[in-house]
Formats: sequence, C-alpha cells, structure tokens
Amino acid sequence: MKLRQIRIVCRSARLRCLYLSKLLGFDSIDVENSNCFASSSPGRSLAFFFDENKAISCDSVDEALIELPRVENVLDRAKAYGSTIRIASNPRRHVIDTPVGNFKLSFIRSGTLDAPKSSSSHHDDLEHVDHVTLALTSGSSNFVSKWFEKCLGFRRFWINDKEMDEGYVIRSEKSRGIRLLGMELAGEKTSSSSSSSFDDDNFKIVLAEPLPGSGPNQIDTFLKEHGSPGVQHLAFHTSNIIQCIQRLKGFGMEFIPLPSGYYMLDSKRLEMMDVGLPIESLRDNGILFDVQQRKDDRYPYPPYLLQTFTKPLFEKDTFFLELIQRCQGAQGFGEGNIRALWRALENQYHGGQGN
Repeated sequence: MKLRQIRIVCRSARLRCLYLSKLLGFDSIDVENSNCFASSSPGRSLAFFFDENKAISCDSVDEALIELPRVENVLDRAKAYGSTIRIASNPRRHVIDTPVGNFKLSFIRSGTLDAPKSSSSHHDDLEHVDHVTLALTSGSSNFVSKWFEKCLGFRRFWINDKEMDEGYVIRSEKSRGIRLLGMELAGEKTSSSSSSSFDDDNFKIVLAEPLPGSGPNQIDTFLKEHGSPGVQHLAFHTSNIIQCIQRLKGFGMEFIPLPSGYYMLDSKRLEMMDVGLPIESLRDNGILFDVQQRKDDRYPYPPYLLQTFTKPLFEKDTFFLELIQRCQGAQGFGEGNIRALWRALENQYHGGQGN
C-alpha cells in the first residue's frame, strides 16, 4: 500500500505548482488538462496535483490517492456502510468523501498507476509520507474516528504512551487545549499485527480538535482561515533531517522557530548527549528531539524522534509541512515534542502568547 498522490485545489493551479515545486525541489510533470498541473518527487512515486478553482476562498489539500493491492476490500466495506463511491478520471480512481470538510480519499489498484518520470538531479530525501493531520471542530473526533473505522477499515494507533481512550490531550496555562487521536489503514505487512508501523506500508492520519471551551489555538486558527475542517499538515519522513532542512532552506522554505530555552533544558541536553547527537546542529536547524522510554534490543540507543515544521505554505495560516526522522525504531510521537510544537505553533499564530 502506498500514498501516491496529494491533490490540492487552488485559485491558480499553475502558480501554486511552480511555487511548491521550487520549495520542495520537485519536478513538474505534464498533465493533459489546462486547469491542472502536477509535480513529483525525484525518483519517488509521490506526486502533487494542483486543480484550479477560482471560486474557492482558500487553497486546500483536497484529496489523497492510495494504491492498494486489494482495493475491492475497501470499496466493498464502504458500500456496505452506505458511502457513495464516485469514479474520477486522470487517473481513473474510486473517490469517497470523508466527514472532514472537503477532504476526500481515493483508491486505485496497485500496479495501475505508473510512477512519474523524474529528470531532476536533486537529492530526494523526502522518503515517504509519515502521517497526515486533520483539523476538526471541537467534539467531533470520536464521530470521525468511528467513520474511518467502520467505513474504510482504519484502526486506532496510540500517539503517545500516556494517551487515554479518548485520545492524547494537551493543555496550556491559558486554558488552551487540543485532543489528538491516531488512525491508520494498515498495509499487508502490518495488517495482521496488533502493533503500528511508521513506514510506507501504512496510511496514517492524526485527528486534532480543540478542547471544548478552550481559548484560541492553532486548530481554531486553521478552522477560521480554512473555513471548515481539513488537512492541517503533511509529515514527510526523512533519514537525514539536517541535510533535508538545509536543502529546503536553500530553495526558500521557512521553518517555525522553537520556543526560547528549548535547548537549554538540562534534561533535553543530557538526552541528546546520551545518544551522541550534536546539540548545536539541532539548535541551529530548529529540530525537536525526544527520546522514547521503551528499549529495542536491536539498537545501541533508545528510540528517538527528530522533528521540525515549516511555516504555512498558503496565503492563509492553514497548510504546512512536517519533517520527521524516526531513529532506532521510534514509534508514535514524543510527549516532549508534542508540547514543544504546541508552544511553537501558539507563538507563530498568536504573537508569542502561547505557554
């Protein structure tokens, strides 16, 4: 199973395609449609398609295309649940509307879609999509998670060891708060396992909603700017996050600065030193670091995560990208990283008022 395409609906498809292709180092590819443009990752099978619609008020991630060996299993389940399945062209695919704003999932049989040809000499360090985060309205994550489970066969995965049945909750000192809940559509390699795997054989989504009665936060900002629930960010896995950041910065990509003092925490510095990471390089590139408590005997160090986040890529404060490097078999998301990201995004969207 692979995520093969991300489709973005935008007011100017050509300009959006050129802009994101430049920032990511992707190649433009030919599309037989004057209102659609596309770009692909060099040497990889993921492509971005840009569909033009001048009537929309905000550019938005509109659709994700998943390639499956047994696509009929998902389609039969969706039909039994009562979902409407549409057939779309270029490529011919089965499209299902989700309960998350304008976001749709589409499916195609493995081997049907040719990989985009690449002529780029850029190093491709964006290896696969680790997860997609969906911004929801307050109180809707339970309904949405049940829909993905019953309609499409997604299953729950645990974001963090301290997560409760209702999801992982983050609160700030100013009564702001969000709830996170993870769902995955597992491929054949992991579908029979009770454990989750963060590789390209799974399609993972993270549902994010503001807590009832909480003050303004980055999810509220997305909902206001976007006008409805939708895709807040896309996370790419990389095996060399420092090299990837430096490459993207060279193309003009901007990243969210971390809260002041993050790298001065004694506990954080000791963790970095224990696994042999250069603190200065992480600080200079704005990389979040988090060690997971579980130990994997296959590796000399405990599992750890490295993460960073771009500034919003559209005119409004909506869609952005995440870069994540999973080391020593790291799973889920570190609590320290989640809270540090929370503060960074609050500072980005609310002028330094986050806590």
